[in-house]
Amino acid sequence: MSGYEEIDIAGDIGLKIYGSNLEELFANAAVGLYSFITDADDLRDTTSITVDVTEETTPRLLVAWLNELIYRFDVDDFIGKTVAITDIDDQHIRAELTGEPFDLQRHQRGILVKAATYHRLNIERQGQQLIATVICDV
Repeated sequence: MSGYEEIDIAGDIGLKIYGSNLEELFANAAVGLYSFITDADDLRDTTSITVDVTEETTPRLLVAWLNELIYRFDVDDFIGKTVAITDIDDQHIRAELTGEPFDLQRHQRGILVKAATYHRLNIERQGQQLIATVICDV
């Protein structure tokens, strides 16, 4: 099973994300988000950024994490290829992402994701696995 799957939502897009722990869940969420924007196979590891996010709860942290990645794409054109989470708990994440600036000459443009939302937001444990659902505005 992949670390994420796309959920078909009328007018929006969604992700169902899987992970054995928070680190894997949040890394898979980033990869899933970037998969909406472009094909990761076309990306190179030429630039690194550090992302540091704190929130009150784990579900809110997941939304804030994805929105920070969307912000970095909107402002800096940065799109990540690899995600290395260096610190994570229920209220905080710090990660090093490598990727490159998005370039229409080289990258195929996918979906323009505006924001991760709280609509249908859910994180639950099923056996040994965490499963999250996040809906994004497009």
